Amino acid sequence: MIGTGTYYCQLGVQMRNEETNKFIVWLMGAFPAWKADKGVAAVWASEMPDVTAEVAIKAVRGLQGNSPSPFPQGVFEIKAAILGNVKSPLVDAKETWQKIVGIVRRYGKDSGLPEKTRDKTRKSLNAIGGMMTVGNCSESQLPWLEKEFVNMFCEYSRVEKQGETLALTGRTREALETEEAEANELIGNVN
Repeated sequence: MIGTGTYYCQLGVQMRNEETNKFIVWLMGAFPAWKADKGVAAVWASEMPDVTAEVAIKAVRGLQGNSPSPFPQGVFEIKAAILGNVKSPLVDAKETWQKIVGIVRRYGKDSGLPEKTRDKTRKSLNAIGGMMTVGNCSESQLPWLEKEFVNMFCEYSRVEKQGETLALTGRTREALETEEAEANELIGNVN
């Protein structure tokens, strides 16, 4: 693998070695005419924000879809695509909240969410009481409800990023499995 070291710039911590290596290897496979060396890897590592290789690959694919080329776009073009496409969970949560409030105001508290609504949006909305709660909420209570929604949305985003499930992690899962085993044992003794 290509060694890159750790680099810092105005944007903060940069791609980690393993993420940079994954991205460079993918670029070499996707663009056989393109050649990488340690200098190229160092530039990519120092100029790319702290994103996963998958996000960088998605950005390149998106840019290539617009104008296919035998060579990848330049680091600054890819960087601009990534910064333009990646929202922080906080911004995403606040934008989602505004959409929910808009749906309730336009269609009423009995309206549902569109089918294509993300799972974390549904879970976050359910955690604060659902569309009915948003619809019954006074204007003075909306900021508090928004804060609760944003907190839940950000937590689900964090958990989603880690590939965990919010309700069943670590000891909770073990406790539920133990309770289930004990319940099955009791049921077995009753029959």
